[in-house]
Amino acid sequence: MQAFTQNIRNMYGVGVTGLARLREVLCSHGCEERIDRIEVQDPGVARALGFRGSPTIRINGSDIAAEHDCPPVDAMACRLYPGAENPGVPPVEMIRQAVRRACGEDGH
Repeated sequence: MQAFTQNIRNMYGVGVTGLARLREVLCSHGCEERIDRIEVQDPGVARALGFRGSPTIRINGSDIAAEHDCPPVDAMACRLYPGAENPGVPPVEMIRQAVRRACGEDGH
């Protein structure tokens, strides 16, 4: 099994679907699930963590939407992921691509 360090940073009560999707993708890649969940409820903490909205998902320190680099935010709001059907819910393919990059399977 591949070992990753994942950090899910999300506003309280938001991001459950993002977590479920992340777990699904990790499982489908045969990856060990080591997810650190960090509840962000304060703008100061958001700034310190480089929070980009809920959920902010990083794999090995890299944001899953790195190619769509959005700036950190102070607001406690849902993140708007490019290609997402709903606010705060990252597309499954975006998560898959991030896992592939972390595994070195992206062809780069």
